[in-house]
Amino acid sequence: MDFSSLKEELAARGFNYLEDTRRGYFINQGRHELDMTELWPYRITTVTGNSPVTVGSLGTVVDVIDTSRGSVPLSPIEFGELRQSYNDLTVVGAPTFYYVDNGILRTFPVGGSLSIRYYIRPADLAGSTDMPLCPTQYHMLIVDLASRWAQKDSDNEVMLPVLSSEIERQIATMRLDLLGGQTTGVTYIHSEGTDF
Repeated sequence: MDFSSLKEELAARGFNYLEDTRRGYFINQGRHELDMTELWPYRITTVTGNSPVTVGSLGTVVDVIDTSRGSVPLSPIEFGELRQSYNDLTVVGAPTFYYVDNGILRTFPVGGSLSIRYYIRPADLAGSTDMPLCPTQYHMLIVDLASRWAQKDSDNEVMLPVLSSEIERQIATMRLDLLGGQTTGVTYIHSEGTDF
C-alpha cells in the first residue's frame, strides 16, 4: 500500500473526519513506531565513501569495512574513549576505529575507503506513491498503529486496550516471521491472552 492508500484505509476506520495531513501524520507515526520496534532486516542497507562519510539516515551500525586495504573490519569506539586515548584525532593513516558523530561516520586514524552496513532510519512518507519499507503483508499493521495514535489524539481511550493487544499480537507474528530464522536462543515474552 502506498501513502495515499494507507491514509484512505485510516479514513475508512472512522477517521474520515480528520484532514488528509493529519491522517498522514498518524500514518507516519505508526510507520516510525513499527520500523523502530526492532532491528528489522528490511532496514539494512550499505553506503560507501571516503572517510568521513555523512549518512543522513544512519541508525545502528552493523559493521564498517575499510575497502582500501582489502576488507579490513574497523572496531567501534566511543568518541570520549578515543579522545582520552589519543590526543590528536586529525592524524591521517590506515584506520583502526570508527565512531559516529551526529550522523557522520568518522575513522581514526582519518582515512580509508569505507563500506558501511547499517540499519536505516526511514524518512517519513510524503508523496502519495511513497511506500513503507516493511513487507506489504504488514502495511495494515501500520494502519493499526496509526489508529491507536488517532484514538489517543481524540481522547477515545476505550478502544486502546483492545487495539494495543491486537497490535502486540501482530508484532509478535512479525518478529517470528522476520527475525525467527536469524537468531538463536532468543525467547520472546508474549503478553497474557495472546493466542499463537
